[in-house]
Amino acid sequence: MRSLLKLSLLLCMACNVADPSFYEALASDAGRDTGTPDAADDATPDATPDANEPDAMVEQLAVDECGDDAIHTITTLPTEIEVDTRPFRNRVNNLRGCAVDVPGPDAFIAINLEVGKYYHLHLSRIEGDIDPTLYLLDSACDPVCGALELVANYCTGTGDEHFGFEAQSSGLFYIGVDDRNDSGGGVFSLDVYNPECGDGTREHGENCDGEENCSSDCRLLLGAESLQTRAAPINAREANLFSETLTTGGFEIQGTVGGLAGCSYPEVIAVDIPDGEELVVRQTEGTCSDIGSPPVQLQLLNAGGGLSADGEMGAGGCVGVRYRPPSGGRYFLFVNDIRPDTTNLLGYELEFAIAE
Repeated sequence: MRSLLKLSLLLCMACNVADPSFYEALASDAGRDTGTPDAADDATPDATPDANEPDAMVEQLAVDECGDDAIHTITTLPTEIEVDTRPFRNRVNNLRGCAVDVPGPDAFIAINLEVGKYYHLHLSRIEGDIDPTLYLLDSACDPVCGALELVANYCTGTGDEHFGFEAQSSGLFYIGVDDRNDSGGGVFSLDVYNPECGDGTREHGENCDGEENCSSDCRLLLGAESLQTRAAPINAREANLFSETLTTGGFEIQGTVGGLAGCSYPEVIAVDIPDGEELVVRQTEGTCSDIGSPPVQLQLLNAGGGLSADGEMGAGGCVGVRYRPPSGGRYFLFVNDIRPDTTNLLGYELEFAIAE
């Protein structure tokens, strides 16, 4: 079943330091009676609700068992669904092959995927002491991991989780909403999008669509007109595109990672390597660390998601990567934030060139 999906090398999925609203949780407690009296009337306050009691105002569409006959199936996109895991049990404690433990109660919603379409999933916290985790299960309720890892667990704490992927076959899959904390569950907001490049409307999961400095495949162009990564390029499908001609002289672009409440989303830059040339990417000296481990890791992946080259640390704590492909084509440079604490924003600068 893993062959049915192709990860668009997420894992949010579309959200950006330059556009932080994409990362924010959706509406929190608007309209929900939390047991306090209304200021405008003399009504007797409700009894303070138990933190683990289901909120009567949450329309529960999720079920607590993958494959349940009563499971809700998403048919219209985009969609927003509130999921309350407080009444549920912990049925999935470990995602086999994904190296993720999820001891909190879990919930499931079904979705019929259509071949060739791109999907972007976004999970955010509404209430509860929860550490959101989002994943996809196949029709047999098995995690889709390995080379097609469809698990979003980038944040430590309550930060939003995202991933995006292109369906390689139509069929029924299950979305798992889970919690890294064993605290009795909480209320989540699950948003599912199906952005379509070329319709002229930028949607969640797209860099751009038809506007200035936007490629025909909906990528923001990095070059003389725009030196800074934008629109949360956190996977290959949503990557910004290096658009300058590669030369031995090099061209520098800038980006940022971290700074999102402990979330460690990567930034991804697409680059077209000419046939017969060797790509050279170097971190510039002003953004390097000469003390201890480097703060960022560079990885170059091919269009199929395979690792082509790992970055190495050079003089002055600067990281870099070199790669000569067997033939020219498009590759994807992942800039991973590997600091122990990613709370603070970290700027970086990279020079793209071809070897002399």
